[in-house]
Amino acid sequence: YALVVAYDDGGGASSIIRDVSGSNMIGGVIIASFDEDEELRQTLASTDRPHVIMNRVLPGDSHCIAIDTRAAALTGVRHLVKLGHTRIGHLAGRLGRFNGEMRREGWAEALTEAGLPVDEALIVEAGYDPARVSDAVDRLLAQGVTAIHAATLLTGAAAIARLHALGCQVPGDISLVTMHDDLLARVVYPEVTTVALPTAMMGQVAVKRLLRQIEGGEAETGAVLLAPDALIVRKSAGPPKGA
Repeated sequence: YALVVAYDDGGGASSIIRDVSGSNMIGGVIIASFDEDEELRQTLASTDRPHVIMNRVLPGDSHCIAIDTRAAALTGVRHLVKLGHTRIGHLAGRLGRFNGEMRREGWAEALTEAGLPVDEALIVEAGYDPARVSDAVDRLLAQGVTAIHAATLLTGAAAIARLHALGCQVPGDISLVTMHDDLLARVVYPEVTTVALPTAMMGQVAVKRLLRQIEGGEAETGAVLLAPDALIVRKSAGPPKGA
């Protein structure tokens, strides 16, 4: 099989899917898209190409594979609770979207199981945009948080940079935990405590499921949620100041 890679910078995947699906050279499509659910659903209905949707679950579509980031957020926030934090902010992804909501729910579940209030004022959306993080961190600090759970590694790293700029010690003044593990988590200071995600496995499973459809085998149906990997404890989280 030949591999064709098409990239959009957010919100334009549907037109790309229509374009590539019109080619007789394309046997199937793996989709990682930020498009709205209904737009993506209509696009897929307009093509007969086999497909797998990766990194989200599209309601009503049986060919989806994603990571259980609710469980990843739950693990990360539990770690902060065990360290003694009771005022934990959530630096949210795209709220109202699959992954953003999963991560928010995991944050809330960890607080609830610890008997802590779920304060909506402690949720500030930054999406996946580091440029929005400084304002989001400032708003969380104004709410008196002692720890931040960042929905993505990129925004977590940007949050640490903002905390440094404000003269805050990490983790002496503010602790931070995020999810996903790559080089970025190890080159920022301090190194980031994070929950690793099986992103490579997600890609492998997506390819296998697509090939089964293309080759006429019995297609696996039903969304797959992969469990997150382990919590990796580094240097960005510690007990609250004065504990």
